[in-house]
Amino acid sequence: MNLLELLYKQYKQLRDYIVVQWDEQNSIPLSNSEWNCLHAIVEGAKSVPSIMQRNEITKQAAHKVIKSLEEKEMVHTSLVKAPKLQRQIELTDFGRLIYAKSLEVHLQTEKKLRIVLGDEEYEQLIRTLNKKWL
Repeated sequence: MNLLELLYKQYKQLRDYIVVQWDEQNSIPLSNSEWNCLHAIVEGAKSVPSIMQRNEITKQAAHKVIKSLEEKEMVHTSLVKAPKLQRQIELTDFGRLIYAKSLEVHLQTEKKLRIVLGDEEYEQLIRTLNKKWL
């Protein structure tokens, strides 16, 4: 396998593990896209364009994810004029609770990864991944 295939394989394995952990602990399904959208909102993305930019997704994909989160009562949207009419997105109390629970699953996974790799290899991996590669 080449480097890109190895990186993708490890990423996929981690994402699948997180999904299984989430599903075992919660009755509400949460897709990767939904989690990324919640995270973007927590980090300050409050509009469709900012979520599109933050998650590098299309307008159609952003609307689909936001609609799904709204149906699950995790976000509330409203139309605001600034400078043109835009949909503003805010987490509900339930959305904040779900995000906190999901973040805990992510942190538990990172902790497990640190145990498997060992502190030194884990820190080296973080340094390597934080470098500008291209």
